Amino acid sequence: MNAGSEDRTRKVMIDGHEKTYKAGYTFLEYAPWLSKIIPRHVLESSSHPLLGDYLSDYANRPDVRQALNIPTWVPAWSECSDRVGNQWAY
Repeated sequence: MNAGSEDRTRKVMIDGHEKTYKAGYTFLEYAPWLSKIIPRHVLESSSHPLLGDYLSDYANRPDVRQALNIPTWVPAWSECSDRVGNQWAY
């Protein structure tokens, strides 16, 4: 999948509760420092692949969560956390 090709917010039903997560991450989310050496418009291009979206989907499957003994009250898993990533200091 390409980073700009669709909305990355996905939903899954876990024990009757809907949980949302952001699928995968873009090059810019993974390595924001790249914007210092590569023009930002190139990094934000929809031609770049979305990294790890398959892992986000897999980790949030109800059967996988159950096999890993993840309690149903735990939020859905996302590879990149904007809340954490925005606090990162290089």
